[in-house]
Formats: sequence, C-alpha cells, structure tokens
Amino acid sequence: MRLNFLVPCPSLTVAALVAGFLLAGCLLAASPATANPPCGATLSGTTHLTANLHCTSGPYALRLNANAVLQLDGYALTGTVPVGVLIDGDNAVVRGFGSIEGFTTGISASGYHGVEVDSVAFSLLGTGVLLEDGKDGEVFGSTFSFITAAGVELRDASAADVLYHSIHGNTFFRINEGVRLCGTQVKYNQISTNTFFDGDYGVRAIHGANYNHILKNEHDGAAVAAVGLENVSNNLVEGNRMQDGARGVWILGEALPLTSPCDLSQVLPESWDNWVRTNTMLLNITGVQLGGASGFATTRDNTVTGNKIHDGSVGGDLRADSQNNDFFGNSFCNLSTGILDLGTGNITVPNPC
Repeated sequence: MRLNFLVPCPSLTVAALVAGFLLAGCLLAASPATANPPCGATLSGTTHLTANLHCTSGPYALRLNANAVLQLDGYALTGTVPVGVLIDGDNAVVRGFGSIEGFTTGISASGYHGVEVDSVAFSLLGTGVLLEDGKDGEVFGSTFSFITAAGVELRDASAADVLYHSIHGNTFFRINEGVRLCGTQVKYNQISTNTFFDGDYGVRAIHGANYNHILKNEHDGAAVAAVGLENVSNNLVEGNRMQDGARGVWILGEALPLTSPCDLSQVLPESWDNWVRTNTMLLNITGVQLGGASGFATTRDNTVTGNKIHDGSVGGDLRADSQNNDFFGNSFCNLSTGILDLGTGNITVPNPC
C-alpha cells in the first residue's frame, strides 16, 4: 500500500528556485526504498526517482519506451550529455514535480505520438522539450528558465506531420524563444494560457508553420515580439495580453533561400492570411508590425482587428513590403502615432480610442 503526503521537496536546484511556486508543496509518494535507475537506462512501466541523478557520459541520461512513465518525484535529473530524457515510443510520460537541467535538450521525442510532460522545471538547457515529427503531445504545468534556444519546439524535420500538440499552462522566463513552431507540416497545434517573461519571443511560428492557434497567453517584456510569424499563413493570434515589449505581434515574409533544421520544401517568401484579433497590447513600442524584411518578400492579406493597442509609440507599423492587409476596428489610445503605412493596398480604417 502506498501512502501519499505533502513533504518539503528534496532538491532545490536553479530550476526549483525559479519555479518555487511549483515545488513549494510537492506531492511526494512514500514508497519502499529503491535504487535510482542508472544513467543510460532504458525504462518501461513506471519508474520513480528516489534521489538526484547526474549523468556525464552517453547520448542520453534516460530513455523511455512506449507507455513508460518517469516520475521525478521532486528530484533533479542533471548532466552534460546531449539529451536528458530520450523518448523512444508512443504515449511516454515525464512527470514532476522535479527538475531537468544542464543538457543540450531536456526531453526529445522524434516521430512519436501522445508524449506528455507534466509539472517539470527546466533550466540551463539548449532546448527544454523538442517534439519532432509526431502528434497529440501535451506540455503543461511546467516552468522554463535560462534556456538558450527554445523552451518548447515543435519541429517538422522530414516533411512528417507535427499536429494537434497542446502547450498550455506553462511559465517561461528569460528564454530566447518560449515556444517555437518550425516547418511546413507543423499545423493545428494550440499554444494557450502560458505566461512569458523577458524573452526575445513568447511564441514564434516560422518556415511554413500554418494553421496554429496562439490563444490567451500573457506576455511581458518581449525584446523582439510577443508573437512572431515568419513565412507562415492562416495562424490565429487571439485573446493574448502583451505588454512592456518591443512589439506585440510581428508578421513578415523573409526572402529565400532560408537556412533551418526544419523542412523547407513548401516554404514561400511571404506571410499571408494570418489573423490577429481581440488581443490587448499595452506599453509596447509597436503594437503590430507588418513586414520589414529585406530582399524579395511580402506580407500580404493579413487581418488585424478588434485589438486594444494602448499607451505605446506606434499602433500599426506597415512596412514597404506589406500589401493588401486589413488593419481595422482596433482601439488606439494614448499612442504617439496610430498607423504608419508605407505599403501598398492596405486598408487602415480609423482605429479610434
């Protein structure tokens, strides 16, 4: 019989300190004393860490087979090997509360479906979670801090579907890109109810990542843009709050050729038919920028409507490479400039306070 009770967390690493609200009341399980899995182990069934685990050799710290569950149980998985947890089957689960630190990639899954990451604190990594060429994954309730590339990346590396992932309820702090969507088959994913602090981008969809939904996130202090859309179409940015950053949303098309680890087989030198609606943008230098790329590229036929853009410098910055965009029905208050339109064929219906 297993008894569950609240106890202090056994490990306070950098990630744990940043994610103190997650770890302050960790629910740990009293269980018979068992040894930790060794570094390099392949796990099936359910495995509980019973102490911190540090790995310094091999391609990964731990590998999970299909349907395996790794319970960190408040402990830290750390190391200097390329991957912390390598997913090697569908429906694998990594569950906190606990932390993953120090690896090039914290959790990596390539070609597998139904991967779940729940309540893990990621820190001091290249990438937190990489979900590549798979479907139906979920990352929620986790924290990401001091990560040099992306907190979560959804990547199409080989023209394979990357569909129906849900990234929700996470916190991202001081990360280059909180969530990155990259490649022509990265579609129908939902990024929602996350909080982003002080990164370059909160969410960045690039290189053909189309038909994704970016909903009801909180962005504070984005150095480049809370949401960036580059060479993509038919994405929805709705109901987000974006404040104290350089830009709320930046949509642009980049000239080809592009260099990327993602599949580029269907990428075009433009961004089109994206929707930005009912967002709140406060105290940003620019609310929404359309265009601004160098070389032959266009930003066309996007719609920006129903947004509150207040207390900044410029409401809408439409660059020379912007064409036939609709920028109407927004609320502009306390801005130095409402619309700057250097493009062609754009509709900029007055956007009153």
